[in-house]
Amino acid sequence: MRDANRLLNARRIAHGVLAANDDEALQELVHDDTCLDVCVSSNYLLNVVPSPATHPLPKLCQRGVACSINSDDALLFGSTLLSEFEMCRKELKMSDEVLAICARSSFRYSCSPKAVVEKALVDIEAWLEDGVADK
Repeated sequence: MRDANRLLNARRIAHGVLAANDDEALQELVHDDTCLDVCVSSNYLLNVVPSPATHPLPKLCQRGVACSINSDDALLFGSTLLSEFEMCRKELKMSDEVLAICARSSFRYSCSPKAVVEKALVDIEAWLEDGVADK
């Protein structure tokens, strides 16, 4: 993670969740405005974490690290983007507001056209405002 950040000036790093155990790495991620792409289920299935409930995603978010929630190899892990968000809500007890922060990061740090990013950010806000998130 550090090499990608320091040597390549990476704006987005796939995985990298073990940075949660290193305060200096966390500070670098925040300072350099680097987003981590996180897949809770594959991190669990690959024994990066002992259980989904112990995943460091909430800690990363609390520390101000930009994170996006992602599905990994669907054929290998059986995950979908929706199932990853559901796992984060149920297993990690992440609020809709924190889930929305992660969803925003997935667009803000993407290479999508500006119009796509702006529409997605508006749609995320509408989702929160409509109260759909809590139903």
